Amino acid sequence: MYRKLYKYRNVSVLLLVGIIFSSCDKNENTREISDFVISESIHLEDKIDSIYPASIEGGKDTLFIHTSKEFKISSETNHEEKWVTVDNVEKLSNTLTQVIIDIKPLSETFEKRSNVLSFITDDLDGGFVSMSQGYVRRFNDNFNWLRYGALNPLDEGREVLIKDWTTAQMANGWTSTVGVDQEVAFLFGRFEHVKLGTDMYGADLISRNIGGIERDSIIILNFNALAYSPLFADKDGNKLTIELQNGCTFLDNTTTKTVDLNYFDSQSALIEQNLWNNSFHSYYLKKPDNNTVISTIRVKFTTGSDISTVSNRIIMDNFNIYSVKEYNRK
Repeated sequence: MYRKLYKYRNVSVLLLVGIIFSSCDKNENTREISDFVISESIHLEDKIDSIYPASIEGGKDTLFIHTSKEFKISSETNHEEKWVTVDNVEKLSNTLTQVIIDIKPLSETFEKRSNVLSFITDDLDGGFVSMSQGYVRRFNDNFNWLRYGALNPLDEGREVLIKDWTTAQMANGWTSTVGVDQEVAFLFGRFEHVKLGTDMYGADLISRNIGGIERDSIIILNFNALAYSPLFADKDGNKLTIELQNGCTFLDNTTTKTVDLNYFDSQSALIEQNLWNNSFHSYYLKKPDNNTVISTIRVKFTTGSDISTVSNRIIMDNFNIYSVKEYNRK
């Protein structure tokens, strides 16, 4: 059709035809845009055209569908748990529908997961919203390379001191301090987790220098930890001191925090299945304002206030560092 236009010698005819086609294209684009638009508000300019971030706390969000078409909604996730569901659909007008979605909170992890909400019309000309929840993981150690003894924390007979770990196990970079009155560090490898201290000695657990955080302004440290509860004796102390080394701080600009831990249930017949219940801890960390180029972090965990604290045994697992926010550097 465009080739035929060039045969016209009358310039005014060419201009008229060009205007007509331009007008049709504009109307066509407008029609396509307005046929099915998904936005965060009733306003079309708030159209969702990138990945929709879901809060880690979960809750209910509202989407607005600008269309006169009828549609169905499906929700598909890459996760074992279905974490996004449709709570309510309400037609506000002939061309506007409100969709309320229910988002489950992230629990016991900050691992990023994704979901796609598909809005399916009869002519298969609807739309979709890609969603994500969680953060990018910078570092993880779940200690599955330790296979000593039993998971049951009351079985202490087969746990192994760090001095007797294999070369391959030591290559993971964890270390522990030998106290002034000690011959060894009392950090033990157990079945896919570690134990700090005994009834007579305290201990610490020190990570290697963890890299990969040079772009990050805010990160999250999380781990599982529980205080020791003997079967036929008084409970141990439940203090854990967390010390940040190599520059990062907690949000209040401190580098040390002492927290109270929960105890595992030594009386439970399902102690192994329920061992890590109520053990999740997480803390937001940041770079200091005067040193934003820090690229590594090291974390030290100590029983009680220091390794001289006795009867403050702690079991730990699932150490993670996640990136929450990056610097906007060019």
